[in-house]
Amino acid sequence: MKPIETLNDLFSALFKSAEGALPVVRRARRPVREDAFALLFPNALVEQFADKSKSNLTWFFNDDARNKSIKRALIAMLLADVRGVRDEVHAKCHALLWPEPGQPAFDADVLLEALGRVRLDEALNARLSITRAEPGRATRLEALFDIDPSAALARMLLTLAVQGPNAEDVSAMVWRRDPGANYDFLKQDATVAGSIRYFRTLDLESHHAQAFDGFERIAAKLGRPAETADESAMYGRMGDMLYEGEGHYRDEKAAEYYYLLGCFEGRPASYYRYAMRASGQSAREALEKAAALGCAPAIRALGDAWFNGSARLNCARSLDDARRCYQRGLAIQDADGAYCGYMLGRIYESQNQRAAAANAYRVARDGGSAEAAERLAQLDWSSAGAPEAGDDAQRYCLMNGYSGVNPLFLESLRGRWQVTLCDRDIAGVEAAQEVLVRRTTPERALDALARGLYWGGAAEFPELAIALLSADEEANLFQAIALLGALRRLAESLGARGWELVDRVRLYVLADRALAAPMLDAAFAGMGEWVFRLRLCDPALDAADQLFAAAPLFLPGMSGADRTRLNLIGCGDTAMAILRRAIALPLAQTPEIHVHGADAEAMRLRFEAACPGVFSAPQEVRRAVPEFHTCALEAALPVSLRRPQPGPLAEGNYYVVATEDDGLNLRIAMGLRAALLKLGAEFDNLPFIAVRLRNPSAAWLAGGLSAEGGGALRWSSQYDLYAFGSQDMYGYDALRADALERRAQQAHMLNLGLANTQEARRTAMGSYYQRQQSREDARATAASLIYRMALAGIQLPGWKLYGSPEEEARLGPSYTEWLRDEAHLQAAAQGEHERRCLRLLSEGWEAAAPEQVAAYVRRGNPGPQLALARLDPFLCGWDALQAGRLLEALREAVPNRPVKDPRRGYIAAVRDTETILKL
Repeated sequence: MKPIETLNDLFSALFKSAEGALPVVRRARRPVREDAFALLFPNALVEQFADKSKSNLTWFFNDDARNKSIKRALIAMLLADVRGVRDEVHAKCHALLWPEPGQPAFDADVLLEALGRVRLDEALNARLSITRAEPGRATRLEALFDIDPSAALARMLLTLAVQGPNAEDVSAMVWRRDPGANYDFLKQDATVAGSIRYFRTLDLESHHAQAFDGFERIAAKLGRPAETADESAMYGRMGDMLYEGEGHYRDEKAAEYYYLLGCFEGRPASYYRYAMRASGQSAREALEKAAALGCAPAIRALGDAWFNGSARLNCARSLDDARRCYQRGLAIQDADGAYCGYMLGRIYESQNQRAAAANAYRVARDGGSAEAAERLAQLDWSSAGAPEAGDDAQRYCLMNGYSGVNPLFLESLRGRWQVTLCDRDIAGVEAAQEVLVRRTTPERALDALARGLYWGGAAEFPELAIALLSADEEANLFQAIALLGALRRLAESLGARGWELVDRVRLYVLADRALAAPMLDAAFAGMGEWVFRLRLCDPALDAADQLFAAAPLFLPGMSGADRTRLNLIGCGDTAMAILRRAIALPLAQTPEIHVHGADAEAMRLRFEAACPGVFSAPQEVRRAVPEFHTCALEAALPVSLRRPQPGPLAEGNYYVVATEDDGLNLRIAMGLRAALLKLGAEFDNLPFIAVRLRNPSAAWLAGGLSAEGGGALRWSSQYDLYAFGSQDMYGYDALRADALERRAQQAHMLNLGLANTQEARRTAMGSYYQRQQSREDARATAASLIYRMALAGIQLPGWKLYGSPEEEARLGPSYTEWLRDEAHLQAAAQGEHERRCLRLLSEGWEAAAPEQVAAYVRRGNPGPQLALARLDPFLCGWDALQAGRLLEALREAVPNRPVKDPRRGYIAAVRDTETILKL
């Protein structure tokens, strides 16, 4: 169908019947141009040109350059009284489409299709999204047409009439909402559908209370579920208003009731809306129904629920079910095929099906996905160069026992795997159907590895995953060092094919980072050029990273809090990791941090020993200094909240329960929710509560814990706990698809200033894995990206619900645009400096004086940072760095060594944000 470019084209579409079909608007005859002009345009304009040449109308309808008098007159009328002109045209369009109340005289689907073909100014369309919007979202035209087709027709008619140079602002006025508009003419249609249109129009123009009262009267009159699309839309809007408290009281139970009444097959989005607000089996069934009816957002949401797992929807994580959803999304028009293709690529890539992943990424790239284009260009340099392993390919896994996280890792393997288990007793070992488990000793496994027996002379090396994830962390570490030696000897024996081996091997080692990092660095120092990919898994640190990436510490600020008040409950390794990570994260306002536990005093001493700079740094270095409160957790916390002055525990807005006992964590978190709820007379004290749960089943169930056992999503019955740190983060797919790790690798490459070539990737890989501190620094940078954007006011609407890597990546262009302002760029550089200082403080660093740097340089230190002593001269306030005196003092102290200005690095780092987020 050709586009509609003039009023004449629009009138032809409205009144001229196509071959074998009725016209859009059913009238006795097609109006001539004079009648059409009088039928739809303001009376004052019609009267002004009644006696003028008929050619004026012809030129006006055809947008002819020879005479613009009618257009100029109409624009002048709009500038003088846009509300009056638009209301009059709206009333005329309504009379055209509904000549008799309750009797539409038009084909709605064909009218919407015609209005969607109107060619608009590109700048206007981009600005207002009138006929163009993001995939899966309604355009402004569609949203308005859904409420009242005559309002959509009126606006499009006026937009066409004034189109041309310098008309963008006038057109924007036409599409602007106007609470003062007069819609009394809509009351003439007293049918149910007509009344719904009237009150939905009032709601659109922000008369929410009046609209809700009208909806209630109609709903009471109906007394039944929706039987038409109009009724479904009304019930759905009532649910939204009650759920959000918009223009009426807030009642989530009543909202869920109206959402359910609104479910109607002729409006698939109604099932989706109910599914997003309800929970349990009924919510999942509604979402599946919406997806089956072709609702694009439902297809995407259901795929995401299976991909990530959802306790609310009773969806255990299943990549197979997620893949089927995304494949359906590719086949349905307007289902955001670019997103579905990208997610399919992620699934295939996590399963090491690189050819299938590349095909999916191509589909997504062609659909406009920048993320897919980036992945297709380089995939992930952690797997660059690896040959394709199909579904039937044999894969090998070497495990050092059946304890700790190893059983979960084994259960996560998909496809054909041969597992060599170094454990003399493998009774009760569970594995997928295609996974073959064999037993041997660690010594024999090492010998077989060194001699290359796993490959059996194959032309290509198969995939080899080495999982050293047993409960004995010290044994894991020393076995990893021995395995690195065996891998080096094998790579050396292979000559030029050694890099093929490197590309196919992954090592996963469960160990405490404080001990493991320096020992692994020493081991890698003896590896020469053969640097294998080794992921050091520290459960405490990884749990903290997972928490603050999925549920950022700036969540309270998104709800209007002036600052974050963090209450951390627990004094073990996990709590210490969370405390140190929390201190390292940049926020607009310095957070308040309180630590509670029976061993709080011992933890305070441990923290002071580990992070002395938090207490000794210059005053101008803005950082949180935590306070420690000794108490018996399970018994004392609820009691302390009942006191007349309950103290800091009652004033928090971000709580983390992180003892080393899952059961204790759950009991404390549930008791905390109940006690905090009772603090206010309105029962509205519902702060964010996160709970550390290692057991995957407990973590999955925690989000749906209900006092009634019904799992309803409302404040009166659901504990609403956010579980983190589950051991399933060490499943094979989860480790390979870790967004934070991918971003860290890209950040490391950009920091080195390397191009994305195979040789450069190997260079970057060497420094990334050879020195654990490089990897930690890069992960800290990756974790800070969303905080950078939050400082700029760029945020997702609800991070802990929607903060997927794909959604975060969509914010990158906005941040790049924000940086174009020089003041913003300088503010971002300052934020990056402050983040770096916080990071150093959390790692135990202190500020170095210029004379200390000079002393170290005289002893042979290559730069101003003193790693062994953990001293850094740039651990200072931003003003001190900006003044330049610090740089001058350092350059005078070490005149023979170059001292770079770190501000240049900060600017380069913040400009890389969008590039890193794309991966």
